[in-house]
Amino acid sequence: MDLNLNNIWLDRAMVPKIANLGLSRIFSEDRIKYYKEESPYMAPEYLNSTGMSVSIDIYSLGVMMIQITTREENNDNLDKASRIYIKDIRKRWTAEHIASVYSSLDSECLHQVHTCIKTGLECMQIDQKNRPSIDVIVDRLNTI
Repeated sequence: MDLNLNNIWLDRAMVPKIANLGLSRIFSEDRIKYYKEESPYMAPEYLNSTGMSVSIDIYSLGVMMIQITTREENNDNLDKASRIYIKDIRKRWTAEHIASVYSSLDSECLHQVHTCIKTGLECMQIDQKNRPSIDVIVDRLNTI
């Protein structure tokens, strides 16, 4: 439940580590309410219920992938399900836009950025059944 960029730490070798996940089990009701009302990392289905599932973490992973590759955040508190944010990313972050933003990258690196954005958007599908599994995500990222 607490998967977000603040919980991704880098060790001395710059290897990312996920931290603080155990704390989500002891959150108070106020903290859970904050995540439901304020967090851009929360999947739409969680905003409407209290159930937890792997697909919620997949959604959060997608948000992080988008934020890292585009350097853009969803700061619209009225866009709880990130629909406007997703639509905007999908519309603007074309191969041409990626090439202009990351003009110093070669074609292979540009392909990697494009794949990360595409995968992030797939992870943020509104319907959780359409989100890729972690195995699919890892396989895709390992091939780029």
